[in-house]
Amino acid sequence: MILAGQAKAEGLPLVVKPAQSDPVKCAFKRGGVRFCVDHDALFSRPMIGVDGRYLDLDFRESAEVNEVLGWVGVASIPSTIVGVLDSQVEGLSAQLVVVVSSDGGKTWKRAADVVKPHYMATFRKVELLSATHWRLQVSLDDCADCGVKVGLRRYETKDAGAHWVLKT
Repeated sequence: MILAGQAKAEGLPLVVKPAQSDPVKCAFKRGGVRFCVDHDALFSRPMIGVDGRYLDLDFRESAEVNEVLGWVGVASIPSTIVGVLDSQVEGLSAQLVVVVSSDGGKTWKRAADVVKPHYMATFRKVELLSATHWRLQVSLDDCADCGVKVGLRRYETKDAGAHWVLKT
């Protein structure tokens, strides 16, 4: 089990394939890359638009993972794009999924799953300080009787998502 503030990265599945449908909504754009979803009230499937075509992100897990995620944040520097996903169907999830491209969006890998302090915590921000040094901010604003301290938490990696440190 992964404790809050930790992340797992090695062996995380991610397959990028041609999209099955057109996006319904695009939330972010970085350079020539669009971060979109195909969604309705029951599902949300993340997509990436690059070079005039759309790609589905398939996390090779269950439909519960593949069909609930949506983009909550994107940051970039010239050599690196990092995207963060959280559940968009029936509330938030207990973890954030972090994906990265080091070639302008042509190829993608799943960098980490970062466990939030509580499923009610909300993503606030992703920052790229370099190609390998990233920060995520998550806030738990109201959690009466949940046993978790409210407030802002910063997660930081200096090795492109392989290891994360919780900085309160």
